[in-house]
Amino acid sequence: GCEYAVVECGLGGRDDATNAIKRKSLAVITSVSLEHTAILGDTIEEICEKKAGIIKDCPVVVSALQSESGRKFLSRYTQSFAGDGLEIVSRSAKGSEFTYKGGRYFIGLCGDAQCYNAATAIDAAGALGIGGCRAEAGLVLTKLKGRCEILKAGGRTYILDGAHNPAAFAPLLDVLRGMEGRKSLVFGCLSDKDVGQVARGISKEFEKVLAFSPHSYRAMGAEQISSAFLQAGCKDVRICADVQGALGEADGDIIAVCGSFTILKEAKQWIEKRQ
Repeated sequence: GCEYAVVECGLGGRDDATNAIKRKSLAVITSVSLEHTAILGDTIEEICEKKAGIIKDCPVVVSALQSESGRKFLSRYTQSFAGDGLEIVSRSAKGSEFTYKGGRYFIGLCGDAQCYNAATAIDAAGALGIGGCRAEAGLVLTKLKGRCEILKAGGRTYILDGAHNPAAFAPLLDVLRGMEGRKSLVFGCLSDKDVGQVARGISKEFEKVLAFSPHSYRAMGAEQISSAFLQAGCKDVRICADVQGALGEADGDIIAVCGSFTILKEAKQWIEKRQ
């Protein structure tokens, strides 16, 4: 009975079960980065080819702002990319304001990447005849738990973020670079993640790293995580038994908890008890 169903592909697109859906009104391909390379391929072009498999019986294709190689591949399906011409007006811990296609919008999520995600939503809604004030109101009301989610407790600021591939950490880095004070990182991830590249990208933002292995059969060992951050140049890296132990050992003014969505519930419960 719904007017529209928004269906997310599970992995890739071409070989995903959601491809059984017929009569699609619209196909949306968000920003493509290297992830699940064992299944999707180890280049942007190979991953784009898999993702473009959802473009069947689609009169309209909306694609987010892509890397140069992603843009080159996907240009065979669309000549315009969401976010082209977007200008960010202001940034704060409460969100960002930006202009796009003659409109002015506010998105209550942190990080420049979220503005481009919003532009993708604006274009997709516009293709379905939904725009103007409704698009603006929808973005204002948008909430996303576990992505640069900020909590305060015990005189400290905690940032919970479920980013788990190197490109996805950009919003968290935007937030961290705008905050003053000593920073610690509580980090746990799953075994299929590129922890080395993540560590090289974010380690310089922190004085101390607390590594642990999440409660999952897919978890990466704390020793492997610790080794990655030591190799990235972190001098103070400690191994902890779990996320609670890592939070208890963290110090500084700002504590970032990230690496996997699977760790955020326990972390949030621990923090809320101290509010």
